[in-house]
Amino acid sequence: MAEEFEGNSFTEADENERDLFLEGKNKLKREGGLRTKKVYKKSNKEKARISIITIVYNGERYLEETICSVVKQSYFDNIEYIVIDGGSTDGTVNIIRKYENKIDYWVSERDKGIAHAFNKGIAASRGEYLLMLNAGDSFVGRKSLEKIDCFLKDNPDILSFQALTDKGNRFPIYRNTKSKVAPNSIKTAIENALVAHQATLVKKDVYRKVGLYDTTYKLRMDFDFFLRAQKQYSFVCINEPLVLYRTDGITSQLGNRWRFKMEEMKIINREYKNPLYMFYFWLGLPLYFFKRFLSYVYYKYIDIR
Repeated sequence: MAEEFEGNSFTEADENERDLFLEGKNKLKREGGLRTKKVYKKSNKEKARISIITIVYNGERYLEETICSVVKQSYFDNIEYIVIDGGSTDGTVNIIRKYENKIDYWVSERDKGIAHAFNKGIAASRGEYLLMLNAGDSFVGRKSLEKIDCFLKDNPDILSFQALTDKGNRFPIYRNTKSKVAPNSIKTAIENALVAHQATLVKKDVYRKVGLYDTTYKLRMDFDFFLRAQKQYSFVCINEPLVLYRTDGITSQLGNRWRFKMEEMKIINREYKNPLYMFYFWLGLPLYFFKRFLSYVYYKYIDIR
């Protein structure tokens, strides 16, 4: 039977779509949240309903900070909060259970990596817009989502803001506030796909039409998704920070940077097959790693902030 929220309804098809991507109730290790207790929020139908998805694995160090950042939002009545845990063996699940009366749905079970966890969160979501806020990320302020509601009223397909790093840097600096590029515009296409994933709201309909995250990519599944999405949908990019981002995550670790760049190269080559770009890519690779190494040394051994 379809579940109903004030101002929102979900069909049996939505239920079936959800079951396609979750592992099945008989295989779930641990799950909980308001939805499993038949408790549903009453949303304000005048505002967009946002599903925030937090994926985590052995993230007890920063998870509580992320959860508190979500549940303290002034926009919380119109937030559906979903936590997807990859079967953590530390205290992660205890932290999730601590906030169970604020989380709409959570599950803890082994998965097939980051992209698979994202896809499970999407399948479980019921919101109009989806935002991937991973463990370790948090909103800049308590009214962060309230402040962007004015942008959502324009009904954008993809709405992207900046992330503010723990080093005090903003990324990225968007050159285009609105973009929709042709498939052969490789330079602009790459620039547009380099959005801050954790600060980007995507309509659920976009995932339905473009497809989910590709599980063959372990680090660059977001870049792949946005490169595909921009062929059909426009982006609205705002040069204002929405979230705080820790730079010690898996994609920022020096040891993962080779795979990071190789996946990026594979995605671009699949979409555009441009020999000149491939030449430029390999030519610039040594400089890229040299800069990453200098940054690593500076922040680890020199910067004392």
